[in-house]
Amino acid sequence: MQFRKPRRADLRAAARLPGGCAGVTCVRGAECLATPVPALSEGVRPVSVLSLHVSTVAAARIWGECVMVTVRETAHGLRPQRRTIASTDAVTSSRPWMPARRLARQHTVLAKAAVTAEHLPVVITGAGIAGLSAAVALHKCGVPVTVLERAPALRQEGSAVALWSNAWRGLDALGVGQQLRQDYKLLERVELCNHSGRLLKSFALADCTSSSYSGGIRNETRGVLRAELLQALAQQLPTDAIQYNTQVVGVHDTPQGTALLQLADGNTLSCDVLIGADGANSVVAQHLGLQVPPNYAGYVAYRGVAEYSGSLPLPDNTIRQMWGAGVRAGMYPLSNTTAYWYICFNADEDAPRPSDPAGYVSEALSCVRGWSWDVEQAVRNTDPGTISRGSIRDRWTTGPFGRSCITLAGDSAHPTTPNLGQGGCTAIEDGVVLGRQLAPLLQHSKVTTSRAIDPDAVANVLRAYESERAKRCMPLTVRSYLFGAALQLQYAPVLAVRDFVISNLFKPDHFLDHTEYDCGELPLDAPLCVAQHV
Repeated sequence: MQFRKPRRADLRAAARLPGGCAGVTCVRGAECLATPVPALSEGVRPVSVLSLHVSTVAAARIWGECVMVTVRETAHGLRPQRRTIASTDAVTSSRPWMPARRLARQHTVLAKAAVTAEHLPVVITGAGIAGLSAAVALHKCGVPVTVLERAPALRQEGSAVALWSNAWRGLDALGVGQQLRQDYKLLERVELCNHSGRLLKSFALADCTSSSYSGGIRNETRGVLRAELLQALAQQLPTDAIQYNTQVVGVHDTPQGTALLQLADGNTLSCDVLIGADGANSVVAQHLGLQVPPNYAGYVAYRGVAEYSGSLPLPDNTIRQMWGAGVRAGMYPLSNTTAYWYICFNADEDAPRPSDPAGYVSEALSCVRGWSWDVEQAVRNTDPGTISRGSIRDRWTTGPFGRSCITLAGDSAHPTTPNLGQGGCTAIEDGVVLGRQLAPLLQHSKVTTSRAIDPDAVANVLRAYESERAKRCMPLTVRSYLFGAALQLQYAPVLAVRDFVISNLFKPDHFLDHTEYDCGELPLDAPLCVAQHV
């Protein structure tokens, strides 16, 4: 081994290597160690990874990826570039001669000039319900927050989401509850039916003895268009708080207790707090070792919003569920002219799926052909391009589920089946609870550029948040799974028993127990910090 400064001749020689490249993997002052690294991935032209200016540009092993400053020879001379070229295991195995102490030292080296990583206080991946709820909660408490969203704009698909009393408490804490209430119907009754037209049970939500209160309205339940919910939350944030077209493809822990994010465009960001809210297939959850994708529950759901020129096919304050053999459907009004509907049907996980919206309509109709309650008409009254199809999945997440400064929210943390209508509700709860627990620490740290945050204190707060959320969401996930499994049964004798029990024995006394949860209020009395957004 010989430490030396790379010479210009080294740059030209390395740039012309046909099968691999040489890498600067350790920085010591103005000197570097040049060692071989594996070839670039297939189809990528190898370039040199020696430094033009060692004092300002060098490469370093960064927890899971080998990030190098590359140099390409052009007509205008040698031009530096940065590229990720290999995984940790590949680089390690290519240097079996590397002493363990030196290799361990390299694991802790973050070459400041080599990786142009901007540092942010709090980063949230994903501008869904959970991500935006957490962002609004922290922003209202004066904490600078940046949301990274891979899409070019807020999500428009996804039809509607049912919001029960626990969600409206959270929305009130976030300051958007009243804005949304005025546009959507209050749902006050439930009808449980079989597919042939028989009403098995009807009851008022006010009859549930464990009923909760929200904003002075008993058992507040409304369906809300997902796109309008996201828009209402996004409007609470500074215009530059959400960075669109920004996809996180890798997450790395650092020895300093921060997180390093690798973006699809090759850039990197570091942060003191990372909240993964990037959905059930979360990159952050995968980094934490959780199962991605979650478990398949055995059935698929179609969802849509039907539009009517006349009256709706059900009372304007009623949730109607219709049950068949291995298939079930449901409807509820959103407004005087629109109604949300869903159809769930049993299917193998690897079963072929339609390739276009017309195929979606055909498959959805085939599941409920001949049913009563006008569910077929609801499908026909829906714009085919807005119908969504998704495999139903869940993960029974026990907490704490994060690590160091990294945590999760929403479907990234606790994906659940939709049978209790609590997926969106618990995502809102997550955001408020994160704000309630995390904001006082960050406010106390006087966060503006965020370099003064104690990583141990952050970790302790996040583990407390995770314990609280796991205690809340794990029972909901299990209960929802069992409820769905029972409703998806397709054996005639069992279905007859089900209908008898619902008609004669079922009592709704505890139907709303899970909606009594109160996520609390945000600590808004601390001085606001000035948000620093990219």
